[in-house]
Amino acid sequence: MNLDRTFAQINTILNAVWNGVYATVAQIGTQTIAFTPSVKLDGNYRSVHTVNGAIAYTLNEAVDNTKGKRVDHLEADGINEPTFDPTKFNIAWGNYKNEPGVKNRIYFEFGASKVDVYITYKL
Repeated sequence: MNLDRTFAQINTILNAVWNGVYATVAQIGTQTIAFTPSVKLDGNYRSVHTVNGAIAYTLNEAVDNTKGKRVDHLEADGINEPTFDPTKFNIAWGNYKNEPGVKNRIYFEFGASKVDVYITYKL
């Protein structure tokens, strides 16, 4: 069994599933915002960014973070990989693919006590 190929096939399927999730979020009124590593989940947000420096995600605690979702589309630069404060974020699924040009999708939603983070990528 070729594990690389199997993983690629699974990733393709998951991308299709996540595309459906993103489409649903868009249908309920996602607002496109300028990229910022300060995450707030008081609405439904989307951003697009080409990574060109360090990104350390933090949680904006000035708002109620239990009511929304956010999707960041990050194009990797092969050097900088985003980090997440483990006291505020739970990496629920996936890994960031840090190869130049790879498009990563980082999906945030409030979990039980932290913000759950789901990461997929498209080659």
